[in-house]
This record gives sequence, structure tokens and C-alpha cells, in this order.
Amino acid sequence: MAGALLARPTSAHAAACCGESHGLGERLTTTERAGVTSSFRFRERFGAWAPSGAYGALPDGDVDRELRADVGWLVRVTDEVQIGVSVPAIRTWRSLAGRYASGGGVGDITALARWDMVPVTGWKGLPGVALTFSATVPTGRGPQRAADALAADVTGVGPPNSARACPSRRRGTEAGSPRCSPRWPSAPATRRAGARSAWRRG
Repeated sequence: MAGALLARPTSAHAAACCGESHGLGERLTTTERAGVTSSFRFRERFGAWAPSGAYGALPDGDVDRELRADVGWLVRVTDEVQIGVSVPAIRTWRSLAGRYASGGGVGDITALARWDMVPVTGWKGLPGVALTFSATVPTGRGPQRAADALAADVTGVGPPNSARACPSRRRGTEAGSPRCSPRWPSAPATRRAGARSAWRRG
């Protein structure tokens, strides 16, 4: 099968991406009662793929960088149930067509829960099975509240049903307006670096 796939390469119609973990990405071991985690990530966009599949690098002098720190808390409610919360802080630097902006703040807080239907150690030949849940609280600044043309101060999705229309073809909004996000291509090419630490109590 692998040989057949390698022998017949085809064109890619989308960029391979690195989706964020959902639900309770972290978990406590069976002997732990609580834990605190922290992580730091730096992301830099250096290009993007257009809908046609063509790749284009950012013009010289343009940057799109983000530094993100996440602090998480986990606690075991019962032997099967864990709950937690994750609080991000984001800082962004952007320049586009001669304009520069930076900003940041607290992002959207995520509440988490995990239910181990089958223990992680397994049960009567069955592997561990768990259901994870997550809910995002829009505590960050959404694009509709951006204070600068490049939306560098955006830290979250914003409250629901509060987005305003963003006319992208009118005079004064082509490079962004105080209520519009910059017009980056939809499939970014990025490089990332990160670190993670944890404190846990048994």
C-alpha cells in the first residue's frame, strides 16, 4: 500500500496544518489529585498557500509573529472525572505594507473536563476509553474590537453575534481598518518553537 502511494504522487490542494488539541489535552495520572501546567509558544508566519495551491512568501519587511503563554489547572473530582481550566496570554507583532502594530492581552479561557469511561490501565481486555469536553469563554479581544488596522491586539474570537461587517473593497479599508483584520491568505506557512512545564500533586 505504501509503495503504491509513493509511486503515484498527486498535487496537494491544502496545507498540512497543526490543529490545536481539543478537550483535555493534559491529564492526571491515576495517583495524582491536582496539577498546574504552563507552556510557551512562539509562532512566525513566513508565507502562505493561496486557494489555487500556489505558495507565496511574505513580502520583504512584512512580519507576523506571535508569542503565547498558557497556564492550566487540573483537579481530580472523582476517580473517573477530571476538570480544569486553561488561561492564555498572547502578544502579537505585525507589519504589512509599511504599517506596523503590536498588541496583546488575555485570550479566550477554556474550561475542560474528562471522563474516563474505561480506566487508562484498561479493563477486562478493553483499552482505556475517555470522553473529553471543552467550552471556550470569549474573554479575549475579538476582531470586531481591534483598535489598530492590522488587528495585532486581537487575542480571541470575541463575543458571539457581535461581529460587524468589514467592507474590504472600499477606500481606506484595503490594508485594514480599525474594525477589520488584515487580509492574510487562509493557509499560513509558519515555524514554531515552544516549551512546557508541569507541577503535579499526588
